[in-house]
Amino acid sequence: SNRRTGQPTIDDKALARLAKGIKSRQRILEARIVQSIRHVSKLKQTYVNANLHNDNRVRGAFNPVGTKNTRFSCSKMLHQGGGKKRIGMNTQNIPAFYRRVIIPDDGYIFIEPDKVQAEWVVVAYVCGDAHMIHIVENNLDAHVETAKAVTRLPEDFILAEHKLVKGSRDPLYIEEQRRILSDQDTRWSSSALLISSSGCFLPRTFSARTVGKSSNHGLNYKMGAHRASEEWEIELDEARRIVDAYPEIYPGVRVGFWEWVESCIRKDRTLFDLFGRKRVFLGEMSDDLIKEALDYIPQSTIARLTAEGMCKIYEDRRPHMADIELLNNTHDGLLIQVPLGDNERLAQVMETCAQHLDQELCFKERRFHVKTNFKIGFDWGAMVDVEGTTVAEIVPKLPALLEEAKNAHEKSRGEALR
Repeated sequence: SNRRTGQPTIDDKALARLAKGIKSRQRILEARIVQSIRHVSKLKQTYVNANLHNDNRVRGAFNPVGTKNTRFSCSKMLHQGGGKKRIGMNTQNIPAFYRRVIIPDDGYIFIEPDKVQAEWVVVAYVCGDAHMIHIVENNLDAHVETAKAVTRLPEDFILAEHKLVKGSRDPLYIEEQRRILSDQDTRWSSSALLISSSGCFLPRTFSARTVGKSSNHGLNYKMGAHRASEEWEIELDEARRIVDAYPEIYPGVRVGFWEWVESCIRKDRTLFDLFGRKRVFLGEMSDDLIKEALDYIPQSTIARLTAEGMCKIYEDRRPHMADIELLNNTHDGLLIQVPLGDNERLAQVMETCAQHLDQELCFKERRFHVKTNFKIGFDWGAMVDVEGTTVAEIVPKLPALLEEAKNAHEKSRGEALR
């Protein structure tokens, strides 16, 4: 039943819980079938049967004041040639399967600058939590660090498991991959882990790193156990364990962020992002209003940081930047196409984009930067990570990276055709 209304429901979240099952109840195959039919129907209607422009380009209509938290919004575009149907789609929310068919123009390659774990970094410096700041300033993987603390599993296991499981949420598939790991190394069997890592637990429907990632994305904003159970499609006792552990790992979040934001809202209902943009929170004073306010500073700051960097990239008319094309804004990242043929120039473009996106931020005299990572590729669904942001770091690696990107594209293309 729906937790708010108490009425029976077979919405997506309910079907997902039925399809996954719980420890005391087997999964229901029929729920998985209904869920799959709904999913495929929605993908077909929204993406496969989308109305594109006559030149077969995917476009969307951006609204630069489309959200309360400074982010752009995106939707279908107006009619083309007097037709009745709107064309295009929301290009900020395109699923992985459809990204495979989005390719650059002939003679171009995609580059994708992305701000790394951006909102989490902002919260770290706003709340002043020493552990979080240590993770950022030592260039550690925040998702792995959180996973280690929440699950009490060793880092080697977390990385090895994630390499196999990736983002899968299927408990049977996850169990199978863990069996493969334990066959490869007896240290990674469930029984051995319970002995070597006291108090650890293996999430049933997540890889351990995905637990860390989901925690970092949701728990800074005071998500409760019931909501986490619904959104993450996990059992309530598992959700409680994760939710309760988070403020113990990062105690600054409770005092320096949750309590500080609440005091601001109760005082004058006003918050400022790190660029000085003000938002006044109207409506009934409640826990829901406080939780809404928690989103504002991180989301608005990163949206503004990305937008200002995007404008600088667009306005940079130096020869090596002259004929690049900005294609998309994804809140904390961009999609750009760059001419091929000159590896040094390609590296120069990435270095310049990193510089334009790397604006210093400050909160209560705590000064910091949000790191930019890059990917390159010949379709948006098969991008390859690039290590480094300077010409000297990137150029020697580009021949191998371009070959890797070509191979990834061929594999992705074959899967898309199938």
